[in-house]
Amino acid sequence: MGRELAHQTVNHSVEYVTVDGVHTNTIEGTWNGIKLNVVPRLRNRKMMPWVLVEFIWRRKHCGHITGGIVKVLKELAYQRNSNNAAYLIEVI
Repeated sequence: MGRELAHQTVNHSVEYVTVDGVHTNTIEGTWNGIKLNVVPRLRNRKMMPWVLVEFIWRRKHCGHITGGIVKVLKELAYQRNSNNAAYLIEVI
């Protein structure tokens, strides 16, 4: 995907939010959303990349699904490896 993210940590025995504003609420909320919205039978090595693409897309376009579909269809061009989940994450 070409993006590098800074890895930061929080020592919860000392504080829940660092002076820099680093906390774990976002990732914990995201994983909670995935666990609530993805049925257990789809949580496997084969399906998880596709399930995560759908989860990201639905969260990004929450409230305007139709507009999101139109936008993606305008941007999406058929490519040989377009069945690759990583490619689809870049598009959405």
